[in-house]
Amino acid sequence: MSTAAPRRKKIPDSIKLAVALKALGHKDERGINWSHEPALQLRAINDEGTDYKPAQLDPEFIFIRAKADHDHITFKDNGSGRGDLAAIAKSKRIRRKEAEHQASMADKIMTEHDRLRLQADNEIAACFGPQRKRRKTKITARANPWPKGQKIRSRGFQRRRT
Repeated sequence: MSTAAPRRKKIPDSIKLAVALKALGHKDERGINWSHEPALQLRAINDEGTDYKPAQLDPEFIFIRAKADHDHITFKDNGSGRGDLAAIAKSKRIRRKEAEHQASMADKIMTEHDRLRLQADNEIAACFGPQRKRRKTKITARANPWPKGQKIRSRGFQRRRT
């Protein structure tokens, strides 16, 4: 009397994780961190604005790292000479300065009122006729301090007394 074999169960993700960590030499999940490469805040945002490029849950860009290695990448050096936090701070500064620059340029754009006023000023100036252009004055050349034909006399060389 043989009984039928039990139905095969799907392996839960927690078991898969434990097996993968054991294969990588880790006893449990406490000594590891999940690392996004590149860091999420250093990625571009997709056109819809719903996720990053590449997607934040794309397994090709997520790595298991020892906590010490992950901290080194985050705080000290991510391969570019600075840590992720320093790179994120720099990108924030650049974005802020760019936004300030764009706001400054928007202030400089002429409004319709400014254009009409400039056009009226040009029409008034045209009523008085063309302006005469002044001749540019020539800057006089600097006089030579040495009279023509004279040479500078040498003082000669003194011999050393020994």
